[in-house]
Amino acid sequence: MLKNIALGIALFTTMWFVPVAAETGRQDATVIRTQYGVRYEIPAGWEWTEFDGNEVSIQHLGTKSGEKGKESSPNKFSIGWRHSPDDGFDKGWGDLDRSGQRTLPNGVTARWKAGKRFGYMYTFGGEATIGSKVLSVSPFGRSLDAGIVEAAFLRVAETLREVPESAVLYHPSLGIAANRLNEKFWYNQFGGHNIAFRCWADGISGNTWIYTYPSSKVFPDTRKALADITGHYAKNESLKIGNVQRADVPGGEVLWTEQPGTQSPFLAAVRRDGRYFFLSVQVVETSKHKCRSDALREDFLAVARSVRAWDGK
Repeated sequence: MLKNIALGIALFTTMWFVPVAAETGRQDATVIRTQYGVRYEIPAGWEWTEFDGNEVSIQHLGTKSGEKGKESSPNKFSIGWRHSPDDGFDKGWGDLDRSGQRTLPNGVTARWKAGKRFGYMYTFGGEATIGSKVLSVSPFGRSLDAGIVEAAFLRVAETLREVPESAVLYHPSLGIAANRLNEKFWYNQFGGHNIAFRCWADGISGNTWIYTYPSSKVFPDTRKALADITGHYAKNESLKIGNVQRADVPGGEVLWTEQPGTQSPFLAAVRRDGRYFFLSVQVVETSKHKCRSDALREDFLAVARSVRAWDGK
């Protein structure tokens, strides 16, 4: 059911998926900006597959294979972070075929190794340090091509820079940002077409989602934009749409409708600085709905007030 909801959200309206322009380097670069305060580019020929606002997984396109929609590459790794360099980075290695350390023009100190570790496992390890921030690279598989992974790691390190830490979620590919919600009740996920927030009001439910995403259309007004999303649900989900409500947001307004007791209790359109964004709340099982409507409305409106365009900086 959840996959069907996500697919419907991705397809029902005019979506766009354009790489964010980087401040430096490739102008078509996909940019990762994390909450803990670093920014870097995904190397050319690679794509991100998962991102939570801090840690990202990327894979190499040229060695990707498998069933359509389930493709994977042996050259896939996660980029995470540490509070300080790993004291055990040099331990356990043997039969190295790559080992390097370099200070790059952007001030980043990078170190990396590839080879067998702990006597049996072939792997790659890398760290890139800038100021007080440390990125760490960990591969997912054992059949990686060390040369391909090494080149990608160095490209990440070459584009790495510090930015202010914040509670803002920056989508790598859509050019939008939104503020994080209270971590006690929500955790965030990034899809190819949206930023999503999943509710864990009692720590175990997780059946309520807030999605926000941009539109490529320029509507004559917010009411027309709202009609675009509500019209879809009225036609395709036979949803009885509630009355239109309004609130101010920085640089514009949000219009929304409420459909209590349904799987789509809130739908909205946001106009901000001439751009339009959509929001929807989806409840997978209404009988087990754990997020109270009053609290959910406030969280929904908090996302609506914060969603905005992002220029990749």
